[in-house]
Amino acid sequence: MKINNYCHSQNKKIYYTGGLTKQMVSEISNVNTNAIEHYMNHQGINVDFANNKFVAWSVLKTTELIKSLNKNFHLKIDFPENIFVKNFSELLLGKDFAEIYGITNFLPCRLYKNNDNIMPAKTIIFNKEFPWHMINEISDYDYYKMNNTTSDFFLESFIHEFSHAAHQGHLSNKYGIKKSVNKIVALNDANNTNIFKTKYGNLAKQNICNYAETSLFDLIACDISKRIIEKLDRNSIKISQNPFKNSPYNSNLLNLFSKKEPFNKFIKKIYNGNTSMLND
Repeated sequence: MKINNYCHSQNKKIYYTGGLTKQMVSEISNVNTNAIEHYMNHQGINVDFANNKFVAWSVLKTTELIKSLNKNFHLKIDFPENIFVKNFSELLLGKDFAEIYGITNFLPCRLYKNNDNIMPAKTIIFNKEFPWHMINEISDYDYYKMNNTTSDFFLESFIHEFSHAAHQGHLSNKYGIKKSVNKIVALNDANNTNIFKTKYGNLAKQNICNYAETSLFDLIACDISKRIIEKLDRNSIKISQNPFKNSPYNSNLLNLFSKKEPFNKFIKKIYNGNTSMLND
């Protein structure tokens, strides 16, 4: 998501409800990024936070949240394999990516401008140049002014990227590496994206947020993050109810959405890498 210049306007109305409290700010200021990196590596996630305390703390909190969901509700949400903090100006992303908070790399590819190193799949990259110190204001603006997010909670950007990794992990676990790659390519196909925007774009914007219309991947990531944050205690960053109960992500509810809720049926199919409803 981009930062619009309006976000910096002196005349804008800001509600300051992003949820980053003074207590959290104090905790972040005392973060030991090396200790969090050691912990994350011990969890099987390769990380390099480039000494960014806010990203390190936010990744830790999101990781702990997903772990608690898996444990408390017997879920199998996959984690990213790598999390890096990079200057986006050093990557082959173009100007359109200069003002976004992060990306998730689904397939191995070359992303660096000055070398041929391959960025591995299932990798989240957060933008070191993003103005993280303004996250409350930006979260507020993206939600209230732009409807680009499903909530004004400052951790949504992290939950969103973790949701991409969960989606990719689900496809890999369901189909294996070779078939899941084919599914990912189909979900990323420009023609399929255009059909999605035409047939389901308005439903995505009305039921989730404007950004959910961007791509089939963001449809899922926005929907997952919406369901999580709706059940979240923002102060403790904990959840006492299963956010995926009676949802398209419950594998036991195969036919629940067939006639009553066709949009949820569509979400379920896309989550499973099935693009057939685009051509129905």
